[in-house]
Amino acid sequence: IVDHFNPKTIGISIVIALIAAGVVYGSYNFYLSLDRYGIQNQILRAVDSEEDGNYVEAINIRNEILTQEPENTDNLFTLASLYYTVHDYEKAVDAMQQYQNLTDLDTDSNLLLGKTYLKLGSMEAAKTHLQAVLDNTSNHTEAQFLQGMIKATQKEEGTKELLSKAANAGEANGQITAFYTTWQEAQNTENENYADSLITYGLLEANQPYLALELITPVVEVIPKYRDAHYLQAVAYYKTSQFELAKEALEKALEIDEDHAASLELKELVEEELPPTPTPTMGEEAEQQ
Repeated sequence: IVDHFNPKTIGISIVIALIAAGVVYGSYNFYLSLDRYGIQNQILRAVDSEEDGNYVEAINIRNEILTQEPENTDNLFTLASLYYTVHDYEKAVDAMQQYQNLTDLDTDSNLLLGKTYLKLGSMEAAKTHLQAVLDNTSNHTEAQFLQGMIKATQKEEGTKELLSKAANAGEANGQITAFYTTWQEAQNTENENYADSLITYGLLEANQPYLALELITPVVEVIPKYRDAHYLQAVAYYKTSQFELAKEALEKALEIDEDHAASLELKELVEEELPPTPTPTMGEEAEQQ
């Protein structure tokens, strides 16, 4: 054995092995860089689709990125935002839950969750996330507005302060000022049910149908002959895709006033969303006779 020991030969073997390892390592890094380049290219494609308003394509690309980089929090947040834009609120929450498992929520992510939960009718969850935004950024106009609408619906203290700050902020938009004006008008009426109807109208104009439902439903129960309350309830049901309930509310409104133009117009829209009434067979017609 000692006779076959050749230091020179072993040294050459070690050098060859090191060279081979370097080639393998370099190839691995090369392929990693290619893979990363491919993802960057996908991100650029997604951004182009988003800017063009092609949100479905952007979502598909973002989901492809997600399969390759499941821990990419920027991609998850953007994906959730896109789902919110196309009104797929449950998938937006799913994406944000994956995001939350990877990192802490900040102002933007809490705001997105608050807005999304509002669209799903989950008021308490929405309040929690919106309050987290305000705890971090007390003068956040959109969070003030959304939290103010929730408080207005639930008739809680602090409503006026939040809505007033939002309406008087430099970045306040027409939706914020319009709702605040409607809310102020409601505060100046002595009839609580009429006041709630006014606020319900404002909530519907602000695209918050679940809040509108929460406020107007008790009014319908207290005053069953109040045509406009039934109509507002029908609008809220329609906007939340509860078309059978919208139809029932419209029928009650039209029982009170069969010529109510707004109810008749909405009835046509609701009927378009409902499945067609099946035509009875000859046997069924005979049974009915």
